[in-house]
Amino acid sequence: MCAIIQEVRGGTLEDWLFREDEYVVKEDKDKFINNSIFSVLKILSRIRRDGIENLNYGVYVLNPVVKLFFSLLSIVLVSVSRNPIYLAAITVGAFVGVLFLKTKHIRRVVTLATVSMLFTTIMLIPSIVTGNLVNSAMIIVKVLITISIINILSYSTKWDNIARALRLFFVPDIFILVLEITLKYIYIY
Repeated sequence: MCAIIQEVRGGTLEDWLFREDEYVVKEDKDKFINNSIFSVLKILSRIRRDGIENLNYGVYVLNPVVKLFFSLLSIVLVSVSRNPIYLAAITVGAFVGVLFLKTKHIRRVVTLATVSMLFTTIMLIPSIVTGNLVNSAMIIVKVLITISIINILSYSTKWDNIARALRLFFVPDIFILVLEITLKYIYIY
């Protein structure tokens, strides 16, 4: 087989082995994507968690299992609900929960909820223009509630406690491991 390849190429195998490669690096077409990924990682690396273990009031002292359970339950119920009265009640409950956070956490939760609500509103402009005002308003309120609930959980509970609570809900260890590694990688870089 090697003899056939050598005859076709018209040389010996040793010549091919000792010949210097003439590889020219082409201009990187993925430079924009790589720079975008690095800029996102730089922004995510600025995330620093405050010492929430020193806080002894409000939602900070609740059991993490209870917080995780009610957060997930609330999100599921909000997502399947079509009753505006129920959504209004959950919205009031979420904002009462926000009021029990530290001042800078309140500012962050309200900012994130407002930005996500505005983004959702912009994305739903075609639906609003075509006459789906009620459904669009429900989606916007559901996004506001969901973001608020997740941020309350995030700012009031350490990740270690959330991971322990996930284990109690029989979430597979491999899933928790992937989440932990991802968060630690984002935090380190």
